[in-house]
Amino acid sequence: MRTSWNRREHEALRGLSLLAKTLYLLVFRHRMDYATGIAGGAAFPITYQTVLSELEFLPTPGSTRSRQLPSKGEVRAAIRALERRGLLTDAGSDRRQGYVKRLALADCDKAPSAQRPGSVPADMSTQATRVRRPRQTPSMTPPPAPTAPARDRPPPAVAAESSTLRVTSDPTPVTPQAISPSVPVLESLAYRALTSECVDPERPDPVSQVFDYWHATMNKTRCRLDNKRRRAIAGRLKDGYSVEELREAIDGCKGSAWHQGANINRRVYDDIELICRDAVKVDQFRSIADAAQREQRELEDFLSGGNGSSDSARTFDGEYARVD
Repeated sequence: MRTSWNRREHEALRGLSLLAKTLYLLVFRHRMDYATGIAGGAAFPITYQTVLSELEFLPTPGSTRSRQLPSKGEVRAAIRALERRGLLTDAGSDRRQGYVKRLALADCDKAPSAQRPGSVPADMSTQATRVRRPRQTPSMTPPPAPTAPARDRPPPAVAAESSTLRVTSDPTPVTPQAISPSVPVLESLAYRALTSECVDPERPDPVSQVFDYWHATMNKTRCRLDNKRRRAIAGRLKDGYSVEELREAIDGCKGSAWHQGANINRRVYDDIELICRDAVKVDQFRSIADAAQREQRELEDFLSGGNGSSDSARTFDGEYARVD
C-alpha cells in the first residue's frame, strides 16, 4: 500500500498559509484512508472539535502567552484555499458526518506513485544503494604487498583524509538536556500557523509593560492579566500605539473625575480593557491627559512670572485684611 508523500502535494502547498498547511497535514492527510483517498466519514469523523484538538496551542506553565485556537471562519477559509489548489475535493460533507474530503493529489493503494508524474518510486532508494562490482579473476588479483616493520610504518592518517568512512554508534541515548540551547526549537507548528509574530524572550513584553503601569497607577493590586485584557492591549499596540502613548491614556483616565467616580452612578470606570477598547477611547483619554498637562504648564508659567523660571515669583498688588 502506498503511503508516501509525493511532489505534487508539495508543490500545491507552496504559498499557502501555515494554518492551511497544518490543517492539510495534521487533520486530513493524517486521517486519509489510503485505499480510497478519502478523509472523514462515519468511521473517522472530522469536525471542528477534531481540528481544534490538532491545532490548539497550549502554553507551558508559567508562560505569558495565551491559549491559541483557530476560529471556524479561519478553518473554513483554509479549507477553501486547499480546495482551490486541488488538494481537497468534497466527498459528501454534511452536519452529521462532518468534513468528508477526497485528497485528489495524494497517493493511494489504487494509484501507486510509480504511475504518477513527479513522484518518487518506492524502490529508488534500493536501486541507488545497489553497487555492481567487477568480477575479479586470479590473474587480476595483485599479490599482497610486503608488510613493513612496525618501526618503519608511517603514522596513521587523519580520519578526515581517510578514503574509508567508518560509522560508529554511540550507545548513550540522546536526552533533551544534551541538546545545545543555541539550536532553535519549534514549540508547535500549530502555534506558528496561528500567529505571525515571534516573541523574543529576552525583550520585555509590551503588553505586560502597559498592564504593570496600569496596575500601579490605578492601585489594582488584585487584578490579573487575563485574555480579555491582553487582547485589548495587544490590539492597540497592533494599531500603532506605543507603550508610552498607552501609558498617557492611562494617566488621562486617572485624571478624569467622571471615570474616577464623580458620576451619577458613583461608579469607577478605569479598567484597562475600557481604556484600550478601541482607538477612540485611547485618543479620548490621551486628550484628557494633554489638557491636564497644558493647564499645569499654564499655572506654573503664571506663578513664575511668565518667564518659565521658578526663581522669580510673581508679585500681587492690592489690599488685604486679616480676619480673626
